[in-house]
Amino acid sequence: MTILIVGGSGFLGAELVRQAAAGGRTTAATFATRPGTTPEVAWHALDLRDGRPVREGLPRGQEPVGVRSCKPITRSNSRRW
Repeated sequence: MTILIVGGSGFLGAELVRQAAAGGRTTAATFATRPGTTPEVAWHALDLRDGRPVREGLPRGQEPVGVRSCKPITRSNSRRW
């Protein structure tokens, strides 16, 4: 089973990624601007606003367990991206 951490390069996400990888879990994580530094992780660029499927690039035939650690996109912060 793959653990997918959306927002894996952020403050909370980076720790979740680190712990998942240290626990021997197959881990994939997303980032908006640059990938994190945990080398055992499959990093995927993702902008939640573009509608691209999150599952793109994950192993086929496996349902990932998802963890969303990024802040919600709201009207006030959507222009920052």
